[in-house]
Amino acid sequence: MSVGNLKDQLDGSEIDLSLNNLTEVPVEDLAKIPEATHLDLSCNLITSLPDDFCTLVHLVKLDLSKNKLKELPANFGRLVNLQFLDLMGNDLTELPPSFGDLGCLEWLDLKGNPLVSDLMEKAGDCLNEQQCQECAKNVIGFLKKVDSLTEEKEETPRKSKWQQWLFSLSRLPAVLIVIVGLGVGTFAFGSSRLCRGAMEPAFAYICHMTEKIVRQAAQLRNGVNNTE
Repeated sequence: MSVGNLKDQLDGSEIDLSLNNLTEVPVEDLAKIPEATHLDLSCNLITSLPDDFCTLVHLVKLDLSKNKLKELPANFGRLVNLQFLDLMGNDLTELPPSFGDLGCLEWLDLKGNPLVSDLMEKAGDCLNEQQCQECAKNVIGFLKKVDSLTEEKEETPRKSKWQQWLFSLSRLPAVLIVIVGLGVGTFAFGSSRLCRGAMEPAFAYICHMTEKIVRQAAQLRNGVNNTE
């Protein structure tokens, strides 16, 4: 489908591509028509959306109801201007965590999808205007929390490795701890100068890093787990 044909179907700010037996979305052509802020893709045979679909950030209203979508792109949250989203009657079980970034979303219909129980509970029945508005609010809040918990889980292993290293360090004699601290401090200072042209005097910076490592190792030695 050419850009010319799409422009012929532009009615004000809306392009209606419903009931066309589409299996793919003409993303490249749609991207060239930013004035088309309302896009109707309902009642087609679309099973997935390409990642570049989420470059259509001009979209305000999107109707994807009655397709065969099994999932949404991981970067779906890039559609930050969406206010209205109809996903009724698809095969969605989950939504990507980035969905929680759709801060402008005011209306969402998820009925007729085999959603997982937690998400289905947040979505509600979506039988009228008010319920669709509540669905948008509740689902966005729920997925923001899920995204936050995911980030915390990813951060925990990094902290644990640092703690394990400090614990091993704490078992060394004090003089070796100081030597290791001096080495790390010197490396950190050199890296910082390469990255951002740091202006701190080298000796003061190295001493700061050494003191920090020695202090944390000593705390672990004393049974105090107080890492940053």
